[in-house]
Amino acid sequence: MIVIVCQASEEMLLDLSQSDVAKALHVTRGFISNVENGRVNMAMRLMVYYARPMHVSLDEIVGLTDKQYLSTALDHEIMEEVSQLSLEEKHKLLTQLRTDKKNKEAKGEAVTGVDT
Repeated sequence: MIVIVCQASEEMLLDLSQSDVAKALHVTRGFISNVENGRVNMAMRLMVYYARPMHVSLDEIVGLTDKQYLSTALDHEIMEEVSQLSLEEKHKLLTQLRTDKKNKEAKGEAVTGVDT
C-alpha cells in the first residue's frame, strides 16, 4: 500500500481541500479520501501528477528520501528564493535571521545556521 508521507507535501496540502487535490489530479474527492485513509493505493501515474505541483520527488511521497538529501534540497530551494530578492530585501532577511538567532539564544533555545 502506498501512503503519502512526505512532510513537505503534507504542509503544502494543509491549505488545500480534498476537492482541490482531486480536481488537480482529475479524480474524485472520494478517491483522495480513500488514499488518505489507506483504503486504496494511488497509481504511479497519479503519484507523478501529484509530485509535480507539490515540487517533491516520488521518493519523498513514499517516504524513501534520506534526511541528508532533504536538507540539501531545502538548502537549494532557500538559495533559489534568496537569489531572487533585491539587495535591500537580502539585508532585511539577514537582519531578521540574526535577530531571531539572538532571541533564541537569549531564551536558551538551540540555534543552528546563521553566522553573526
